[in-house]
Amino acid sequence: MVLQTSAKKLIGQIRLEIQKNKNHHLALAKLLLRLRSHIKNEHDFFLICEDEFGLAQRTAYQYLEVAEKQHVHKFNLEFSKLYLLAKIPKDKLEHFLKKKPIKKIQKLSVRGLEKEISTLREAKEPISKPNIRLVVDNTKIKNAVELTKDEEAFCAQIEGALSDINKAGPISDALKERLQELQEQMQGLINSTAKNYLTQNRKMEKMSGRPTFNWAIPSNQTINGIKTCPNAATCAKGCYAVTGLYRLPRNQKILKERFDLSLTNKFVQVMSDEIKRRRILRLRIHDSGDFYSREYLEKWLKIARENPDVEFYTYTKMISLLKKYKKRGEIPVNFKVVYSFGGTEDHLIDEKHDLHSEVFISKEELNDNGYEDAHNDDAIVLRSTSNKIGLIHHGPMKYVTANWSKAKRKKAA
Repeated sequence: MVLQTSAKKLIGQIRLEIQKNKNHHLALAKLLLRLRSHIKNEHDFFLICEDEFGLAQRTAYQYLEVAEKQHVHKFNLEFSKLYLLAKIPKDKLEHFLKKKPIKKIQKLSVRGLEKEISTLREAKEPISKPNIRLVVDNTKIKNAVELTKDEEAFCAQIEGALSDINKAGPISDALKERLQELQEQMQGLINSTAKNYLTQNRKMEKMSGRPTFNWAIPSNQTINGIKTCPNAATCAKGCYAVTGLYRLPRNQKILKERFDLSLTNKFVQVMSDEIKRRRILRLRIHDSGDFYSREYLEKWLKIARENPDVEFYTYTKMISLLKKYKKRGEIPVNFKVVYSFGGTEDHLIDEKHDLHSEVFISKEELNDNGYEDAHNDDAIVLRSTSNKIGLIHHGPMKYVTANWSKAKRKKAA
């Protein structure tokens, strides 16, 4: 790549900053943000970060996020703590710092600070208790709706009250209009208390086309005797989903909670409700984890059938399982499956005909092997005419020993 003189100067300044003071993270974050503005291609920027400064892509992302958060610029803490503070909304940070001044934060461990922040996030503001009454001309309707502090009880009350009203018999047009208005208000309140399991990371926010959401479970773990990535092989050594933010206790707890939900009978209903409530039109299944059982796969297929206007796509190493369902014609048209190299069933992937993905160490290697670049937009599988989808490794440096690239396997042969 050809760099401007200003970009080269910034690279030199960043090197000096790292050598001079490894703990001065704010200065480094600001320099990286300036460097990013001088480099048009995001991929080139992250290559520079890794080659020149030894920063993994995820770490570089975190530095950029810290640099963009003006409200943390007065702190000079170790980077993990600084990043956690940057995630706190500005209006809540002031309140948090009154309880935990910087001096106390400096003495806390990273896990201790994360625990304090999670307590802040989980704290709920008290729900007001207005007394909502319907003035109607039908004596059968004698219902008052009262909000409670228990969100589930509140939702049940609302639904029960509306059900009673609708069953009450003939009502006037004015009352019908009032009921419709109330229904919309109540549904809005119910939606605001519902829990969200589908998320967007920074990469997905920048993808082209429809907004892309993601579902994830723990990667390459055994939970209650169930392997979350049953066919993981060499990919396990280079998997990005076992490093960085994925390892934080809070995130591990969230992923475990999603996994537990996927085991229940209510999983399909919860997912379909969230997709409809949030008007989600594109969903990637698993940036972490895989289809750990036939029953779990069938739940996702049912969700896809119930939401035919939503684009679902997934990268999987469960080749034989998915091929059985495809052969029987049980994969919905809105459910795109990409077979991924690096598992125990690589030999079942037909490279000439199957839609498949391969991980490469660089963009040059990806292009040399004739793959379509999906590094910055892995939803490209939904519109690509090629069956060869290429991704560039951005996980731990164990990639070199993982040797999961098909090109690398050929060279080693």
